[in-house]
Amino acid sequence: MILVELFRLLIDYLQQQRISVIAAVEITIVSALREVILRGVLEIPRDQIIAISVFLVVLGVILIAMPWMSHLFENMKIHEIEATEINTELLTKNSVTSD
Repeated sequence: MILVELFRLLIDYLQQQRISVIAAVEITIVSALREVILRGVLEIPRDQIIAISVFLVVLGVILIAMPWMSHLFENMKIHEIEATEINTELLTKNSVTSD
């Protein structure tokens, strides 16, 4: 399953020239949980269990925050484009009035 997801991520990258962060995070979560399940929770030292838990919490926060962050950046791009258009109009008006 992990290899299928990695190939899907590779195909997406080759087609669009960008990586889906959400897909990469999902693959990482699945592979970390797979490793814990295969080795068994009782065989893994307590420090590693704590580290894996913190790692999974951070990945979960990234997974939850990505849609919000992409929406925020999209709004920033829209405002930046609008500001550029306004500046262009002002420069055009100034150059016309000075001529």
